Amino acid sequence: MVLGVSGLMGALHPQRAWVWALAIGSWIPALSITLGHGYASLVALAFALLGAYAGGFVGRRLKRGADNAE
Repeated sequence: MVLGVSGLMGALHPQRAWVWALAIGSWIPALSITLGHGYASLVALAFALLGAYAGGFVGRRLKRGADNAE
């Protein structure tokens, strides 16, 4: 879910991919660390970053392709 949603938001707004990654993925490790479950949930932030930047890459390519088609 984190990967998919951050990828979608990254594709829609590729210039702000890092903002979407933090907005979507940071609350999971923050809550887990606060509750004392450890740092393993930082992987969720990595998935959010991966998804947002992959989506941003795809979004830029699609926009560039649409601009060239006109």
